[in-house]
Amino acid sequence: MRVFGIIVLVFLGIGSLIYGVVMFASSGVRDHARGFVEELAAGDYAAAHARMHQQLQQQFSVADLDLMFSGLQPYVDVSFSAISMNGDRAELSGTATTASDCSSGVAFELIGDQIVMFDFTPPCPLP
Repeated sequence: MRVFGIIVLVFLGIGSLIYGVVMFASSGVRDHARGFVEELAAGDYAAAHARMHQQLQQQFSVADLDLMFSGLQPYVDVSFSAISMNGDRAELSGTATTASDCSSGVAFELIGDQIVMFDFTPPCPLP
């Protein structure tokens, strides 16, 4: 029984170490995606636009972002439950929540610190 307890503690320690390494390694991309959501919520579409990759900026202008997000409730919290990193490419998915408790699934793909894809599904329209 004592050996079983030691084995469980070793596995918990290894799992905690791996979790810590992943959280540390992904902190930059998480902060970047979270900043994008916060800037959209604040109506700072130019700052959000600046976080996007050049090709995505050509697809969506600042005016397009304004049109897409001005009719939505602002998100006050975003958390990521899945993070995948491969070299300088990262994929994040999670949940963004408004003050009225409306939740949207969010997904991001980044290359380096530039957003190459974002998705908010379903959006939370203004009441």
